[in-house]
Formats: sequence, structure tokens, C-alpha cells
Amino acid sequence: MQCRQQKRYAFRNERTIYSRKCDKTGQDLVSMFPPGTRFLVYANAEWWKDDFDAIVYGRGIEWNKGIFDQMYDLQKVVPRTHTANFSDDTLENSVYVNCAGNMKNCYLVFGAINDENCSYSAYTNESYGCMDCFFCLKSNGCYECVDIDQCYNLFFSQGSQLCRDSAFLYDCRSVSDSIACVGLRQKQYCFLNKQLSKEEFLKVKAGLFTGSYEKIQAMRRRFESLKAGYPRKFVSGEKNEESSGDFLWNTKNCKNCFDTYDVQDSKNCTWFAQSKDCQEVFAWGNMELCYEVVSGGEQAYHSAFTLISYGCKYSYYVDHCMNCTNCFACVGLKNKQYCIFNKQYTKEQYEELVPKLIELMQRPSSDAQLPEWGQFFPNVYSPYGYNETVAQEYFPLTREEALGIAKPQSVDPVETPRHGRASLHGPFNWSEYEAPLPVMEKAITAEQMKKLPDNIDDIPDEIVNWALTCEVSGKLFKIIKPELRFYRENRLPIPRKHHDQRHRDRMLLRNPRTLWPRQCDCTDPQHQQHTERCSVSFETTYAPSRSEKVYCEGCYLKTMY
Repeated sequence: MQCRQQKRYAFRNERTIYSRKCDKTGQDLVSMFPPGTRFLVYANAEWWKDDFDAIVYGRGIEWNKGIFDQMYDLQKVVPRTHTANFSDDTLENSVYVNCAGNMKNCYLVFGAINDENCSYSAYTNESYGCMDCFFCLKSNGCYECVDIDQCYNLFFSQGSQLCRDSAFLYDCRSVSDSIACVGLRQKQYCFLNKQLSKEEFLKVKAGLFTGSYEKIQAMRRRFESLKAGYPRKFVSGEKNEESSGDFLWNTKNCKNCFDTYDVQDSKNCTWFAQSKDCQEVFAWGNMELCYEVVSGGEQAYHSAFTLISYGCKYSYYVDHCMNCTNCFACVGLKNKQYCIFNKQYTKEQYEELVPKLIELMQRPSSDAQLPEWGQFFPNVYSPYGYNETVAQEYFPLTREEALGIAKPQSVDPVETPRHGRASLHGPFNWSEYEAPLPVMEKAITAEQMKKLPDNIDDIPDEIVNWALTCEVSGKLFKIIKPELRFYRENRLPIPRKHHDQRHRDRMLLRNPRTLWPRQCDCTDPQHQQHTERCSVSFETTYAPSRSEKVYCEGCYLKTMY
């Protein structure tokens, strides 16, 4: 299962963007494809125009050649949209976004919708003025948060809802004006889970938010120490029935699913919504009876092995196709039906040919590989390099490992801060493109970064014209003007890490998307009939070897409420 997950992730680029030209008009673009890509790249608006119709690339069936090979030949010539954004018409002053829609004044935001004035974030939806957030919903003015919902002015927090004017919260609900607290419900003026008076709390807050980097780091360490001693619920989410996974909301009979809501009768799906009867899906939803999908949905029905395709029905092995019905092995089509390899057929011809193609795909190939039918696209058919995709975030590989030159190491995701590695049949692609460095007024080296002023008050306005060096990766990054204004207004220090490294750090606050069997750790006689350990067992993303106390839902609710 993990190998299939890795394969799907390798077909989705969310965060890697480049400057390039539109191959149709020559206009400047910020694209998820670098210059020199093996296929043509059109600006989204040009791709959707009526004067572009990929039916012109149609070709006949070569019965002596594998279906995947024929489709790959087609993929190499059919133009693609320059980003995976919903529509450029829904983006206002938001050029540096991808897999996004309905965005205004957003910068480096990915996998998001309905945001305004947000930056450096991923999966941040219906939010305003949030920065450096990961899985943030309906929130305002939040910074460095993970998995928050309906929060306001919340900093350095995780897994909290309906919280405001606070910092360093974990698993809190309806908490306000509090700092460094875990598991609180409907509290105000708390520090390190202790009740303070309003005056006492304001004194603590004023002492923390001075603009000092060292003070924030020291509080982060105290918060992590406090957090380690509190129990965790075995799964994040609510209103689930007969389901397993993590970050589940309103699911029924869903197995091994993650970041999923309003879904039923589905299995092995991730970042998935408003669907039923689906398996092996990564990214988006609103589909039924679909299998092996990457980036799809919008009323998709009874389709399988689809890539970046929306609104398709009764279609198989389609790539970058929109609102197509009864299409097989097609690339880049819009509003078509009864097509094979982008060639138009009659209904009768299509229904006669497709069973023969499936029969051909069911035969083992001459080099003893698995039959093509029932397999997702080969790894090398991804339009991206492995290092450009979500796969590199969850299953990091070196260049040699991805290309099959070196054997991937076997890494236990429990014992390492990374999400683990997996070995698949055949190599991946790897992007060798190196973007030219931007021209900056001044470059701050790693050694000079160590001597940056600790306090935001001592940082000059000219820093927005400098290139800073990440203290972890060594990559150059910059501070933009709205970002610096945010730090000054909120008495926060400037970051010392590249925005990609900050994203990786936030990812590590979440558990890997892997399930282990485990028994409830609760032994508190206040919550049990006896002093023995609770007998409830479950599947959880907390591995048995981890140190956290993990409770079943019943024990957790009795403890926290």
C-alpha cells in the first residue's frame, strides 16, 4: 500500500514552481514546469480557449506496441496547462500559487482555495492574513500553525479549534489569551496550563513577544516539553463510523484514509472529500466509483487510472482530460467522448475496440513485467521529476535512488524524523533544472546569518532587498515587504530558515501516513472500572515504540472534558 501511495504522490507537483515562457504566446509565466520540459506548456487561459483542441494529436492504435508506450508518445506532444490552478480568472495578484483557486494577494500558497493575504502556506482554505500555516481552515491572522480550524491571531500552535489571541497551543478548543497550553477547553488567561489573572497573563505575553528570536525559541522548547507529557487521541477527527486512518471527519466505512471528510465506503484515499465508493485516490474528490486517481473529481464517475482529470465519466487511463466521457488512453482532451489515443470514434467503434485494448493490456509484456491493465501509469510517465513532487516530501530519495542507480535505503519511519522510504519497480524521473539565482542587492552568508540582530527592532528595512541563507539547507530566501510588516506588527522575529525548510518542519509535527495496531494506554482509575490498562485496541499513526500516551476515544474524552 505504501508503495502505491508513493507512486501516486510522484505524479503531483504542488510546491515547485519556475519562471518560463508560454509555448503558444511567449508570455512570462510562473509555472510548475521548468523551461525545456519534454512537452509544450500553455498558459492556462490559452489551453482552455476554443482554438486549442488536443483532438488534432489523435493517432491510430498500434496493436504490436504496449498501450503505455503509445500513451507516453502522446504525452510528449500534447500541451499542458502551466499550473494546476482552478482558473486564472479566480486569482487576483496571486501569481506564485499552485493547485489553488479563488485567491487574492497570496504568495507561495499551495493546495488552497478561497484565501486572501496569505503566504508560505499549504492546504490553507477560506482564510485571511495567515502565514506559514499547514492545514489551516477558516482562520484569520495566524502564524506558524498546523491543523487549525476557525482560529484568530493564533501563533505557533497545532491541532486547535476556535482559539484566538494565543500562542503555543496544542489540542485546545475555545481557548483565548493563553500561551504554552495543551488540551485545554474553554479557558482564558492560562500559561503552561496554569490559570493566571488577566494582569499576570499580560505580563507574561509582553515578556515573550518582544521581537526576540531567542525568546521564541526558548518558549518553543518549553512548550514541546510540556506537550510530551499529555495523552493523545488515537485519531484526529470527529463523526466517524467504522473508519481508520487519521484526520477524518464525517466518514463512514473508510479504511486507511487520511485528511478525508464527507466520504463513505472508500479505501486508501488521501486529501479526499465528498465522495463514496472509491479506492486509491490522492487529491480532491466529489467522485463516485473511481479507482487509482491523482488530482481528480468534480463529478467524476466510474473512472480509473486518471491523472489531473476532472469531470470525467466511464474513462480509463486519461491524463489532463476535462469533462470527457467514454475516453480511453487520452491526453489533454476537453468535453470529448468515444476517443482512444485522442482519435475520435463512433460509439459502436469505441465499444468494439476498448475490450480488445483491455485484453491486450492483460497480457504480460515480452520483458516479463506485470500486465499493463490494472496498473497505474509507470513512474517515468510522470510529467515531473521526483524531486519536484509530493513524493519527495513524504518518501525522500536521493537522485541516485530515484533514478534507480542506487538501491533505496530501508528506513523505519518510526525511528527517523522523515516519513520513510519505499522501493518501487522501475526508476522515477529526476529534474536536473537549476533556476538562476535572483539578482539581489546583498547576499547574507551562513556565517553572517549567525550575527543577525536577535530583535526585530534592530532589523533594517533594507532586508527586503537582501538574499538570506537558510541555516539548515543553505538555500537562499528573501523577506517580502508584507511579511516584514507582519513581523513588526506582531512583535515576531524574522525566520532563519528558507520557506521550504519551514514547511518541512511543520510536516514533521504530523505523524506519518502509516497505521499500526496499538492498545489504549489509559490506566487512570478515575476513568476505568479498575486500575488495569484499558483493553480497547485500535489502529493509529502513533507507532507502539513511540513514547506518547495514546488513548482510545472514550478514555480521551473522559480525560479532557
